[in-house]
Amino acid sequence: MEEADTDSSQWLIISISIQALIVILGVLFLWRRSRELKSGFPLKDERTERIQGRAALRAYYVTVFFLVAETLWIIVGNEFLQMPPPEAYYIIFATMLVLGLTFGFFNWYYGKQGDSP
Repeated sequence: MEEADTDSSQWLIISISIQALIVILGVLFLWRRSRELKSGFPLKDERTERIQGRAALRAYYVTVFFLVAETLWIIVGNEFLQMPPPEAYYIIFATMLVLGLTFGFFNWYYGKQGDSP
């Protein structure tokens, strides 16, 4: 019984911490956005929008190919190698990581590349 109480109190602390982190990040985002609006400069120019659009498209393609490879890996592992399928949260985490890192990389790459098409 004590073990269940300890687990529930740990989850309560983790849950409250995650909620607090989300609220803090939201406040920081809104504060930064209002500061940028007050500065008078445009938030995004045409070049930034084009770079982010290209980076998002490339990140989307990489993520789709990653998901296809992941699916094939699960099918082959399950059907031919008798491997147990991975837990869903591993797949979700890996997909989010691939999407975020590839978008960050392509955004950096196209930003450094210059104005060439």
